[in-house]
Amino acid sequence: RAQAVISLEITHWANGELTAARRALDDWMNAMRQIGNDVFVIATAFAVADIQIAQGLLRDARRTYEQSLQLAAEAGPEAQAITAHHHLGLALLDRELGNAEECAQHWQKAEELGQRTTIADWPHRWHVAQARVKASEGDFDAALDLLDEAQRVYVKSTVPDLRPVEALKAQVYLRLGHLSKAQAWV
Repeated sequence: RAQAVISLEITHWANGELTAARRALDDWMNAMRQIGNDVFVIATAFAVADIQIAQGLLRDARRTYEQSLQLAAEAGPEAQAITAHHHLGLALLDRELGNAEECAQHWQKAEELGQRTTIADWPHRWHVAQARVKASEGDFDAALDLLDEAQRVYVKSTVPDLRPVEALKAQVYLRLGHLSKAQAWV
């Protein structure tokens, strides 16, 4: 049943039906809790937070990240090893909120854990996050280089890519005033 639920969640997510996707993810996480699979619960939490962020529920996303990090701390090293995404998500939230110290702490922890993680999409997410930071700082050339690298290391998975690298590059081109390059993507 849990496998069917997670397949349904991915379909909802890919179709932009975020509330339905979150409900299905909650069902999946409850099923994993019932069988004692904390690692799957923790791994799934970053997807829940991604959806919450897309819905504008930033406080909920923070709570999701923090609760899953607490669960990982209780579950031990195996569970903590898969929390790079969680720390990266918190770093980006803290950056948006102007919490520089907290951002730096989570960013460093994400980088440390990311170097050892076995999660296949980590390199892509890491480069995209770095590119977002560089673009916000006005370093558009570095942002484009990082997005090229993110595209190079992208691994297709069941998780929908709702922010494709080409769309992110189009945003940078718009900020640079390169309208023809942005239009080419459209």
